[in-house]
Amino acid sequence: MKRWVIVLMVLSVLVFVATQAWAAPKDKPDRGKMKAAAEKAETKGEAVEETAEEKAGKGDEKKAEAVAKALAKEEDKHRKRVAKLERIIELQKEKGNAEAVTQAEQSLANEMARHARVVARLTGESPEGAAEFEKKMKKVRDTEKGKGKTGKEEEEDED
Repeated sequence: MKRWVIVLMVLSVLVFVATQAWAAPKDKPDRGKMKAAAEKAETKGEAVEETAEEKAGKGDEKKAEAVAKALAKEEDKHRKRVAKLERIIELQKEKGNAEAVTQAEQSLANEMARHARVVARLTGESPEGAAEFEKKMKKVRDTEKGKGKTGKEEEEDED
């Protein structure tokens, strides 16, 4: 019985050591490959710097897209909140409830201030994203006013 216990303990230790040995290369990068990559980069010189700059440019584009998306989401949220508050104000004026009208107007002012802060923060993060969003919003405003292109005209422009 004691032999079986000893054998099981030895096997469990071996299994533990083996799993740790297999897991170690995943956790630590291969230094030989890192040295070879560094030497290769030194021989290329300027070409390595250009690729790094290109990678930075791609990151900026992704950030600009993310900011434009966040601005669009914020604009949607803001429009919905303003519409609800304006409807509340309208209904409470009809009922003659001055206190509720004052409270809703205060909430509307708070929403406007909140929206301005959020937009300022997002446009500060990426001016390119803000410019991209502004182009989209200009199209939306033009369509709302009836000055926008119809769907057929847009398809012709894309061709």
